[in-house]
Amino acid sequence: MVTTWVNIPLSTAPFPTTRCEPAVFPMVPGDFRELRIVPGGTPILEGWKLASALAVETNIEENYFIARLRSLDEYGVGTTSEAALDDLLTSLVDYMKSLQQRADRLSEPLKRDLGILRNILGEQ
Repeated sequence: MVTTWVNIPLSTAPFPTTRCEPAVFPMVPGDFRELRIVPGGTPILEGWKLASALAVETNIEENYFIARLRSLDEYGVGTTSEAALDDLLTSLVDYMKSLQQRADRLSEPLKRDLGILRNILGEQ
């Protein structure tokens, strides 16, 4: 069995840590997963940026990178990890714009999504 190692710096972990050395976790080939913390203030589109840090899971499916935000069940697709992240962030802006246009007639689950998006993207 071949082992692939993924380095996750504990200093960027989404939980409190007491060490700053890299944490190393074995991964099974074909099961690439990355947890990335995208910092608040990251620009997305003109006039849009992240209002808070965002934890994004990235993996590979059928030769494409998939960046997922589980809290909203949203994802982005790309030929690289960066392209998938860009697609996800653009999707979040598009989703927020769509919900804002219909804010007066949203169901409770969609109101929840809009609240999450406002926390992530701020009031635009």
